[in-house]
Amino acid sequence: MSVVGSTAAAQSITITNNLSTAISSPAFAITGTNAADFSQTSSCPASLAGGANCTANITFKPSTSSVETATLTMTSSAGNTTETVALSGTGISPDFSLTASPSSMTITSGQVASYTFSVAAPAGFAGNVNLNGSGLPAFATCSFNPASLTITGGTTPTSVLSVATASQALLQRDTSIQFAGAFFGALMVLVLPGRRRKLVARIACSLLFAAAGLLLVAASGCSGGGSAPPASEAGTYTITVTAVSGTVTHTSTVTLIIQ
Repeated sequence: MSVVGSTAAAQSITITNNLSTAISSPAFAITGTNAADFSQTSSCPASLAGGANCTANITFKPSTSSVETATLTMTSSAGNTTETVALSGTGISPDFSLTASPSSMTITSGQVASYTFSVAAPAGFAGNVNLNGSGLPAFATCSFNPASLTITGGTTPTSVLSVATASQALLQRDTSIQFAGAFFGALMVLVLPGRRRKLVARIACSLLFAAAGLLLVAASGCSGGGSAPPASEAGTYTITVTAVSGTVTHTSTVTLIIQ
């Protein structure tokens, strides 16, 4: 069994001269429906001594994802005898699977949800699988560690998806800092004389206007006139992860519940 386009490990056939006298090395030929996908090399000498043996190695490189067959024919000079060996191999598609754990997570706004994605491939598959995500809540971000996995057949590498959600509390904290700065600046205006007083006054006014602007952004009502703060809203979200390797693409979904 081998991935289409990849050469499977060679299989050996032992040829033994059962006579007491030497014979010329057998001639090899591969025929049949899928003969082009099989090949052979031989260690047999030009003359094989009586009782001696040699080896023929058969390799298989499938061109289609199905069972393939052919026939190896060996003809020797000993009485013009002919031996045949049936050859068979299975080609498999260059594919992989993508699974996630856990399939669902529940967090509160501002927290980070983590999912582990595993990629598995059959023996013979080799390549890179690139990951990306979509369907995130508003103001949320995601990252993969790592974002690309190197696959060799028989291994199951993993990548961790982290989804960071935004919290309204962060905006409220920034607004408080702005007001605190403006209040401190106003006190300094009363204490400092001359040019320094004018400079501090300008800074205090800037902080005050910035804080007021943040409050306007945060304020929203049924009659409109404002917009929602940059926070990930409560709800149930379906996040889709796409894995791509060459022309092969697979997707897997996970659920994120924000309370």
